[in-house]
This record gives sequence, C-alpha cells and structure tokens, in this order.
Amino acid sequence: MQAIKLVPVLAGQNIWDIAQQEYGSAEGVILILQANPELSVTDELAPGRVLNIWTEKAIQTLSEIISVQPFGSQLHSLLQAWALLIVNNNVTVNPPPPPPPASDAIVIPRLKLESGLLEHPLQNRPRRDSIRCWWESHNPRFLDYNPEVWLFKRRSYSKRKLRNEELGSEILHSGFDNPAQWDCGENVNINEGSMHFDDAADGSTGTRIDANFFRYRYYEVAFEIKSYVSGGVIMTFGNAVGELRSDDGIYSARVKATNFDPELVFTASGTTQLRITNVSVKQYIRFFDNTLKKRWAHEPHLNGIKYPGFNFYTGETSSEVTELAATGRHTEFPLTALATRQKMVLPLNQYEYFHAQSISQNRRVLLSDEIDLSDCHDLKCAGKQNLSTSFRIAIVIDNPDSTSQVKKIIGDLSDEFWIRTKVSLSPTASINSVLFRYRYNAVISKWTTY
Repeated sequence: MQAIKLVPVLAGQNIWDIAQQEYGSAEGVILILQANPELSVTDELAPGRVLNIWTEKAIQTLSEIISVQPFGSQLHSLLQAWALLIVNNNVTVNPPPPPPPASDAIVIPRLKLESGLLEHPLQNRPRRDSIRCWWESHNPRFLDYNPEVWLFKRRSYSKRKLRNEELGSEILHSGFDNPAQWDCGENVNINEGSMHFDDAADGSTGTRIDANFFRYRYYEVAFEIKSYVSGGVIMTFGNAVGELRSDDGIYSARVKATNFDPELVFTASGTTQLRITNVSVKQYIRFFDNTLKKRWAHEPHLNGIKYPGFNFYTGETSSEVTELAATGRHTEFPLTALATRQKMVLPLNQYEYFHAQSISQNRRVLLSDEIDLSDCHDLKCAGKQNLSTSFRIAIVIDNPDSTSQVKKIIGDLSDEFWIRTKVSLSPTASINSVLFRYRYNAVISKWTTY
C-alpha cells in the first residue's frame, strides 16, 4: 500500500471538500495541511492542482512517530488524536477521481526532488551528488510559456518595529547666552539671551556652530519669536526645512536631517525685524523591537545578463573569487522535463558556492572537477559560517500578459534542500577530499511515491 496518494482538485472544491471526500470528516483538514506544507486553510484551490493525501499506512506511521515524542506540541497531540481516530475507525481511502477536464487556467506545478546520485570518486578530486526534480499536473498549459527552473536562496534580514520614543535632555544648554557659539550674518546679533534680526536683509542667517548634531536622528526644535515688526524667519536643520514664521509665538518642529554634520540655522525672509529667544533642541530617544527574519530570494542569473534594465532581475554577485564576482552565478535553467513525472537533473553547479585558498596562486579559487585539492586549503561556503547552504527551486514562466511590467510568473517553491559538505584534510591542512551531498525534507520525500 502506498503511503501517499495524489488527488487532483476538481472545479469548485476547497480544502474542506477534499477532507470530507478523503477522510469522511472536515477535521481531516489537519492531515491535509501536514501533508501539503505550502497550503493554508484560506487558499483557493485551482482545478487540476494535485494534493498529497496521507493513506492509512502513512497515518499509522505518523501515529507511531508522534507517540514516542516525550514533549509533543499541542498540534502534535491534536494530530495524533485524529490520526488514531481515522485508523481505529478503519476509514478507507477512496481511489483518486479521474482527472478534471482541461481548463483555460494556467497552473504552475510545484517541483519535487530526488537526490543520491553520487559520481564515481577520483583521487584528489571533488566528488559531487546530483539532484533530480520533476512535476505532476493534469494541466500542462504552462509549458507554452517558456518554463524555466529558478534557484532561490534563504536570506536573513532584520526588521525593526518602533515600540516607544521619548524626548531626551536639552542639547543647547546655553541657548543664546554665549554669542561665540553662533555665527551671525549682517544685522543679526546675539544679545541678552536672544538672537536679534535688526532690519536684516533677506537671506541673512544665524547659525549654531559645534552643536554635535547627528544625521538620521530625530530632534524636536523649539523657539519663541518676540517683538515682531516685519519679515519672518525660516528654521532649517541640516537639509530639513521648516515653515516660514512671521508673527510672535512659540513654535516647534520635529526634524530629521539626512546630511552629514547638520546645523541649526535661522534665515531671514525679506527685511526682517524681530528677536528669537528660548531656543531648545532635544533628541528623540527611540526604542525598537528587533526581529531577525528569513526570506527566499532569487539571485540574478549571471548578474542579470538576460534582463538588462529590469532591477528585479539584475544585480551584482558578491564573492571573494574575482572571476565569479565579475560573471555571476548560474541560477536559471531550462525546464527539460516536459511531461508529467519526467525527471531532469538540476544543473546546479555546487562549485559556484564553495571556494578555497590556492597555495600556489595565493588567492581564493573556485573548486572544479579538475582542480588538484592538494593545492588547496581553507574551504569556505559563500556567505556562510559553516560548509552548508540551502536552496529551493520553482518553475517560472513568461507572463501571459505581454503588456505587464512583471515579466515572469513564479510558481510555488519546492521543499528546501541543502548542500552538505564533508571535507578530509591532510596533516599539512591541505584538502584530501571533498564530498558534496544533497539533503532535503526527508519526511515528505519518504512518503512520496516516485
């Protein structure tokens, strides 16, 4: 008996309908979600989409696995309860319904994986694994739109959320008390704790010097205008420009400068007669919740050579190997599996993600099938602290809407898989052997019939 069977979705069906059809109970949705990790309860199921459905054999195996977990989560407990209920009630799994009729919809299938195709070992040469992929669908219309297989890598990024902010202490402790701290233009002077504009010409300024303000920080600037007669003043803080003030009153503004060494400046607008007093600058102290998140990103193929002028598809490759940084990596491949369940070897070049220090050349070099490992040491993985890196792949097609700015449509990502590296070193720390092996979601793969 197979552990998993493939069930195509019929027109108008949702995940609850599939649960009732396969398990005789709406609660079977829990099992469907576990067998299809990319699926959620709210997803609309396109006709022809194929779902993994655990058979009684799979549920029995799952029940045995969960039962030996000493600290199972609440989800595991719930899942175990339903698994046992289905097994104990001897629910039979119906044979899959016939495929639905052809549809005008374009459904991009999800790629499945298979590894373990090791090459024959050679003395002092790297040994590599291969990984194969294939797809299953009753609707092959996507093949009419230049299907490719794209590579995606997991990238970490941090996200900050502002939790709270408060004003700090006063920065301009002396205000206008010390004239030496202000650089004043014609008919602008500091006297008796105020900045006086005495018929100052348009554009005349009073500038605070050596205040030690910082770029990209938020400040609150406050001041009071008294004895107003004519004209007006504009407060600027670096490249942040305030409003024209042309009347007595107390004014404040929240400002943020993005230029280096921002300065606080008061500038006359028209012939100006007034005085400014009670100037104050305080910095906002901000508190954030920092979150490290991960996402899957597509590295442009050969630095975007196929799509000049499109920012999403172009970019530069970061690498310690000069040649690779100049050319970029191969991350887009033709889909050569043109029939359902036909397998293709993914032409991913592991060597583009691993490099070593050449003893003879005294520089970082990429590994290759021909390289002499005894001339290499200090093997590294691109962008990683260890010798392992992970990927996912997806089928990508041309956008059927040729007028759209979005040139490509990306299908669902495959299971995550890793390149794991095993290295043997000589007594002199040079490399004796390197083995590249693929690993991926073993549970899902174990229960998938190839």
